[in-house]
Amino acid sequence: MSHVRLAPQPDDLHAVRIAAGGADLLLACDPVVAASPRRCHGSTANDAGVLNSNVKPTAAFIFNQEIDFEAARMLQAIKAAACDADLVDATGLAAALMGDSIAANLFMLGYAFQKGLCR
Repeated sequence: MSHVRLAPQPDDLHAVRIAAGGADLLLACDPVVAASPRRCHGSTANDAGVLNSNVKPTAAFIFNQEIDFEAARMLQAIKAAACDADLVDATGLAAALMGDSIAANLFMLGYAFQKGLCR
């Protein structure tokens, strides 16, 4: 989990971390992590969200390939934590546009910025 703070002036930033329930935007780059109870369910609703619809296996998948990631339920839990969430295949779009899915996280931040979600 990462905290990203944006502000018009550096003096507007007062802390490195964002308190639980204090985010204006949820960027769920990795739905498996974002849907975990500690990250998603324990906080109050955010104003907006951008969710990566592409679910990738975690390290636990190596030991148990029968894991059902229940992607639809995970994405629904994340959407419940964000009042207004967009579902985007950031991994697929980044791979198509940039030639590598590693650009998915930056793609999501740019998507949110262009939609005016970064305040």
